[in-house]
Amino acid sequence: RTDVPTSIVDSVLKRTSLLDGRERMVLSYAAVLGKRFDLQLLFRLCGVASSAEQSETVRIVDRAIELQVLERAASDTRTFQFVHDRILEAFYGLIPPAERRRLHDTIGAALEEGGPRDAGRDIYDLAYHYIMSGNREKILSCAMPAALKAKEHYANDTAMRYLYIIIHLIEETPGMLDRDGMRDLWIRAT
Repeated sequence: RTDVPTSIVDSVLKRTSLLDGRERMVLSYAAVLGKRFDLQLLFRLCGVASSAEQSETVRIVDRAIELQVLERAASDTRTFQFVHDRILEAFYGLIPPAERRRLHDTIGAALEEGGPRDAGRDIYDLAYHYIMSGNREKILSCAMPAALKAKEHYANDTAMRYLYIIIHLIEETPGMLDRDGMRDLWIRAT
């Protein structure tokens, strides 16, 4: 999280009123992608296909940089990030919950199709977006690998969080796992 004084964040949030509806929508979709996002994934999420639409989306991102809503990530020219979590949350909140779930599911599918760029990080992103989408089948297929990866890196709190999500889903689905299956799940994850 970038350390920015609250008064500056409030000032930036006020400047977002200068954005038109399309600009707010693109930045809201970027917020669903997360604090840092890839421009190609934003194109896909926004349904941008033509070069003219891509240019328009780049113009919107550039405008957001001018308004100090976004900044370029230091590591990559096609990766951007919100300058503050409160700004991200403001844009995220503009999207109704059902639409957010659909967008998270779309992002999960895009991450799966795109192939691993950083398999360690991508499994967390994949699990996060499917958890936020509520796609039970995909949550079950991604949360355990994320839990095991977290355990492997001694991120035990993260591993347990994924495990609790899995157990909650299993408990909601009668007959999914018997007592022995639940025991094996605990042993594998702990």
